[in-house]
Amino acid sequence: MILAKKGSYKTDMDISEESKNLIMHVGIEIEGSIVMFSDATPDSPVTMGDNVTLVVSSDDTKKIQHYFNQLKEEGKVDMELQETFWSKLYGTVTDKFGVLWQFNHYDENEKESMK
Repeated sequence: MILAKKGSYKTDMDISEESKNLIMHVGIEIEGSIVMFSDATPDSPVTMGDNVTLVVSSDDTKKIQHYFNQLKEEGKVDMELQETFWSKLYGTVTDKFGVLWQFNHYDENEKESMK
């Protein structure tokens, strides 16, 4: 598991005292993919359903396409799976519960840098 608090890094960004103990990112490995989460900041409104964004990263494009297609059946595609400047395959879909999912392809070199 990877865990970092917003106040644990030296940065030029202005981080309020109330935000310093919030989770900047935490990642757990699920089925070989690192799934990352973070806390909402006090200046970001939270609405049940869209208060969580899940990012699934994998080096397996078939798995990415499979999970993306499963979620879009009853959900809404926000960005079709496509190549971006940072990823061979990236897309976003909001599931039927209003949760935003991001799917990101990485290669093995990138996986090592995420640890």
